[in-house]
Amino acid sequence: MDMTFDLLLKDGIVVTGSGICKADVGVKDESIVAVGPDLSRDHAREVLDVPGKYIFPGIIDVHVHPVYLDDVEASSRVAAYGGTTTLLHFAYARTGESLYEQVEKMLLDAQRRSRLDFGLHGGMFEAPRQVPEIPKVMELGVRTFKFFLTYLKQGWYTDDYQLIKGM
Repeated sequence: MDMTFDLLLKDGIVVTGSGICKADVGVKDESIVAVGPDLSRDHAREVLDVPGKYIFPGIIDVHVHPVYLDDVEASSRVAAYGGTTTLLHFAYARTGESLYEQVEKMLLDAQRRSRLDFGLHGGMFEAPRQVPEIPKVMELGVRTFKFFLTYLKQGWYTDDYQLIKGM
């Protein structure tokens, strides 16, 4: 396959979900388009020789809390330096808040400011009030939801009835 790359990483140690191997990584239009041995230097605008360096193409971090210590922009920038390409943030609806409104707010923020691909988990601090919003939140693309099975004293605990109702 003959392809033009914007960036070619040569002779790295590539780590994927299926193993570790010596390989090259070709990038075009900000996406990884090829991973393999001996990709051609001739059709790359920029070549970085990275012998002995680890390359982690396409890491997805599925458990991110950007609202605690930083924000969507900062967390995505830092993650990108480590090779992460996708983050799944928690969009929490605290007690008294609408799950839909919190997810929509974080979605708009991430669309504007994230430097990576992203997804969201819906997190509920008040399940009896927020579980009925799940179908509407799913229309925004959210497919996973966090229920607290601890924190009874704080009022965040989700009982079995609400948990089953949320499924």
